[in-house]
Amino acid sequence: MIDADGTPQFLDENLCGNGRSIVMRKQLKIKHGWGPFSMKDIWYPSLDLPPLDELDGLIFAFITRRNTIMTFAQKLTPIQATLAYLWGESSHSYASNPAKAGESVRIVGTDPFIVGSRGAKVNHFHRIVMGLVANYPGKVHFYQYNTGGMGEIIQPAEKGAGKKVVRKVERVPIDTMAAIQRGDLRGTNQYRQSILGTDEIVSAEGADLSSYAPEKYYSSDQIANYLRDLVDGRRKYTETIAEEGLMPEIIRAAEESYSIAPRTETKVFATSRKSDPPPPKDKPAGKLTDWKPNPRLVRDRGWRYG
Repeated sequence: MIDADGTPQFLDENLCGNGRSIVMRKQLKIKHGWGPFSMKDIWYPSLDLPPLDELDGLIFAFITRRNTIMTFAQKLTPIQATLAYLWGESSHSYASNPAKAGESVRIVGTDPFIVGSRGAKVNHFHRIVMGLVANYPGKVHFYQYNTGGMGEIIQPAEKGAGKKVVRKVERVPIDTMAAIQRGDLRGTNQYRQSILGTDEIVSAEGADLSSYAPEKYYSSDQIANYLRDLVDGRRKYTETIAEEGLMPEIIRAAEESYSIAPRTETKVFATSRKSDPPPPKDKPAGKLTDWKPNPRLVRDRGWRYG
């Protein structure tokens, strides 16, 4: 909020709780030293990173905010990094949108800040990533950080009137997240295979992660339901973006990732009454990888395509 005198009121949230500003890069400074202190420049002359030949390594860090079963840090393979960029996952909070609290939000990585087809942006990111990994083996790493928390349970309210919080989320402490990211930069964190198909963090120097495990907050059935919901949302979103021309290897990787969701068991009841066999199905449903892009989109192409 800017008052009539032009003074910014950073604690005034009458309009909203978020804020944006534009500053000249050369004005980016931090306090240096202890009273009297000086101001130290922290801006870099170029918008580009130095060549990877001159760096110890390069880390792609994806930030998500989820409050149920997702670990605070995941180590990703290059193709998993592409999927993280594709899905751009987060979730609605009860504070921001009570009607959709707990529901997933998915936005392709740079959307809507870079105009163009979402599928084309994912493909381009994938080519960049695979090229870097091929040219600089062992120097490119991928992580996803969950800055939300764990343990939240939100259920529909009685009589269908919105939703209610059964159990509040246990947020990840800032110092814990700082220790995790510091350990990843130093290469000292330990990871193992997780229920999400990625590697989840096990230990980080300076942080106790022993209590942050999905099985300590949920039953096995609850975890399975969260996984099914996660996969259902990813599948639908991938099908939508595929209409804009996703590369086949990205679609194939997405399909393979869906196996993390347990299959729903179907009960079979026996009966003494003989019945006719069900009629044969006309044709099995095709897989997503059988899909071929439509060269002419039916819907309005809109602002994304210029």
